Amino acid sequence: DMAERESAFYDNVIYWKTWQLAQALGLTANDQSGLMQLKQRIIDHFWYPEKGYFIEDLSERGMAEKLYSSDWLIAYQVGMLDPEDEQDRQYLVKSIDYIIRNAIDQPFGLQYSPEERPWQLHFVVRIAAPEYGSTAIWSNWGMEYIKLLIHLVKVTDNNSYLNKVDQQLNA
Repeated sequence: DMAERESAFYDNVIYWKTWQLAQALGLTANDQSGLMQLKQRIIDHFWYPEKGYFIEDLSERGMAEKLYSSDWLIAYQVGMLDPEDEQDRQYLVKSIDYIIRNAIDQPFGLQYSPEERPWQLHFVVRIAAPEYGSTAIWSNWGMEYIKLLIHLVKVTDNNSYLNKVDQQLNA
C-alpha cells in the first residue's frame, strides 16, 4: 500500500476472510471455532470503546493516538461483522455514530480519516498525493457506508440512517 502501517485492522480482517474462504474451498480443515476466536481477538485488539470505533493499526503511534480510518468497513464488506447479529451490530452502530459525530461523511462519504497523516505516507506519495491515507474521500468506502446504513435501517427500524443515505446520494 502507499501508507505505512503495522498490523492494520484491515489486514487482520483480510486474514480472517482468507482463512474463512480457504475453509469453504476445502483448502484447509474446517475450523469454525478458530474463526470465531480469531474474530474475537481482532475485535479485542482494535476496538476502542471510549470513542466507538476500530483503531487503524497496532503501531506505537496508532495505539497511542487511537488513529481512525474508514477502512474498518472491510469488516462489514467481507462479512466478518454482520448487522443481523446483535453483538456485531453494536460495533457497526457505534462506528457509524462516530462517523456522523465527526462529519467523516461530509461533504459526502467517505473520508479515509478526519486528519492528514503525512508521516504515514511513503515519500513519493507524500509529495504527489498528500491526502492519500488521510482526508481523501474514498468512493468505495462511501458505497460500503451507504450499504451498511441501508442494512441497519432494516435491522433496527432507525430511519435516521435512511436520512443519511438520502444525504449521501444527494451529495
